[in-house]
Amino acid sequence: MITGRELATYCSRPAIMFVDRQTLGLPPFAYTMHLGGQPGPPYELVVCGLPVGLALSVLDRAVHQLQREALEPAEGLELDDVLLGHYRVRLRRVLNTTDFEGADQARPFWQIVTPDRWGFYPDDPNYDDEGHVQPLP
Repeated sequence: MITGRELATYCSRPAIMFVDRQTLGLPPFAYTMHLGGQPGPPYELVVCGLPVGLALSVLDRAVHQLQREALEPAEGLELDDVLLGHYRVRLRRVLNTTDFEGADQARPFWQIVTPDRWGFYPDDPNYDDEGHVQPLP
């Protein structure tokens, strides 16, 4: 088990920061740092509410798919090679980036939003956030 307030680790490309805020009653989050903008301008990715292992995997796989398919992040863009099974993730622009310590605040941040077990996303009224809170920006 990984403990501590923050964990920085390197996947095959980006550095990823994991911030555990559960002692504060808030969901943990993880974000990339110094992610290249290939293609297009530089950006960063973030996930919220996932356990550390899943958060790191989701970020790493999203980076790989975006770069492999030469995709630029965009509002509502769906990625189909991040989660196992038939589930897709969606990107949403993060409006408040003040919690991303050490990251370049000038870069846009994109939240990777995962669906519930029925395929609903947090902005859908049928979304079930039982045990998996994903605050939206």
